[in-house]
Amino acid sequence: EDRSAAPPDVYGLAARREDWGEALPDGVALITAGCDVQNDRLEVELVGWGADEESWSLDHVILRGDPSAPQVWKELEDLLLQTFPHPRAVPDLTISGVCIDSGGHHSQAVYEFVRDKQRRRVWAIKGVGGTGKPAWPRKPSLNNKGQIPLYLIGVDGLKEAFYARLRLDRPGAGYCHFPIGRTETWFEQLTSEKCLVRYSRGRPVREWHVTAGKRNEALDNRVYNAAALAGLRSLGFDLDALAAKVTAKPMKSDPFERIPATSKTPTVIRSSWMDA
Repeated sequence: EDRSAAPPDVYGLAARREDWGEALPDGVALITAGCDVQNDRLEVELVGWGADEESWSLDHVILRGDPSAPQVWKELEDLLLQTFPHPRAVPDLTISGVCIDSGGHHSQAVYEFVRDKQRRRVWAIKGVGGTGKPAWPRKPSLNNKGQIPLYLIGVDGLKEAFYARLRLDRPGAGYCHFPIGRTETWFEQLTSEKCLVRYSRGRPVREWHVTAGKRNEALDNRVYNAAALAGLRSLGFDLDALAAKVTAKPMKSDPFERIPATSKTPTVIRSSWMDA
């Protein structure tokens, strides 16, 4: 086991839980979603991001149902369309980018769901292991039925970066915040994998493995959120600039006051293949 990549103690993480109430934390400037697809449910984590990729786990939602049937996908659509009033005087935040795992038994259902949502940045992804794989590809693969853009994400590097951030012990750049209601079972999933080193022809090879008897949906979802942020960056989103604009605004007297977005469309760098 590579001890340098080991996660912190589950109970130590759980002891860091914070009560920030029902409103968005003040530092959140952008929201992403990661969705893991199981045979009887969809599991979704919503993550708020602030300056220097400080993050807040805003919600963890389990949508029960058969992913081969339409109802659970309708519930996911309703979840992804919600808006979030901010405690500062800025328009309500929406979910800016979404990564949905297509690597299981319901790939076609995922493809159908994202087919007409590319402009909303709802992406089908598949994790790819191995050292040096990029967090976000330069362009998607179209090698699937229907030629739906599929993004192959380098999960090993994302896991290693996330575990390093879990070891940070004070708020600020890269720090991960968790809400008061999150269960210890969820934290066990978040820290369920270990980085092991094996040797091939005398050379070390790093591989991530789930600890026997544990589930890893929470970790997968956080990796998908990090990939969504990388995807947004590839389109020109500047998280630090967004965070600076948000924190420059005054606080609202009512944090739940809703301010509608203006009709002006933000400038986003877009590649031609995104509209395929």
